[in-house]
Order: sequence, then C-alpha cells, then structure tokens
Amino acid sequence: MGKIRKEEVTKGNKKENKKTEGKVYNVFYYFKAVIILLFVFTALFLIIFRYVDMINKNYDINMMTNKLNDIKADNSYLSAKLDKQLNITKINDIATNRLNMAKPHKDQIIYINVDIEDKYVANETEDLRSKYLRVLDIIQNTFDSIKIMFKDFKIF
Repeated sequence: MGKIRKEEVTKGNKKENKKTEGKVYNVFYYFKAVIILLFVFTALFLIIFRYVDMINKNYDINMMTNKLNDIKADNSYLSAKLDKQLNITKINDIATNRLNMAKPHKDQIIYINVDIEDKYVANETEDLRSKYLRVLDIIQNTFDSIKIMFKDFKIF
C-alpha cells in the first residue's frame, strides 16, 4: 500500500472546506432572504391593514355625517312646525273656542310683584391657606392632648 502524502490530504481537506463553506454561505444567504421577505410581507400587511382601517373609519364618518344632516333637517322641520303652533292668534282661538276660556275682567286681575333678587348663597370653596391652617390646628390640638395625657408621667 502506498503512503498518503501530506499534500494530498491537505488538498482534499481544502476542497471539502470550500464545499462546506459554500453550503454554510448558501444557508446563511437563504436565511437572510427569508427574513427580509418576512419583513417585507409584514410591512405590506400592516400598510394594507391601516388602509382598510382608514376606509372603515371614513365609511363610519360618512354614515354619521348623513345621520347628522338628517337630524338637522328634522330639527329645522320641527322648529318650523313649532313656530306655526306658537302663533298668538291661534293660541287665543284654541283658548276661547276649545277650552271655553274668557278674558278676565278688571276686578279679576291680581298683580304680583316678585323680588328678582338672587337669594342663592354660594358655598365658597376654601382656599389652600385656610386648609393648611385647619390641618395645622388639628395637629396642634393633637399634640396638646398628648401633652395633657403625659403631663404627670415622668421619664427621668
């Protein structure tokens, strides 16, 4: 049998190392490509999701605007109807004909004078200084009561 030369062994190992280095490089390259693709798809998904959300919000805003316009139209219709109903001549007609009311005579009229003065007394909120003074008063009273309790007690 022949002897294996050292040069042949090292040449063979170099070829195998190049093959394994190439495989490792290819695996790393594919892994990097997969990560980049996942990042791109995630970014696209988020962008599409946000656009769908914006479209839904715009749809909701349009629906609420339409409802608001309908309510404003109803409100103006009811205001016009109320203005028609608040006609003084119509109220007088209903009072005299339907409710059998009559205008009072001069001796039936009583005038009442009402004082317009505001009798409401507002509870003013305490300012910060008065709150601090009240707290200090409570603390001082507490210490005075403790002094009275231990007045006859002598430590020394």
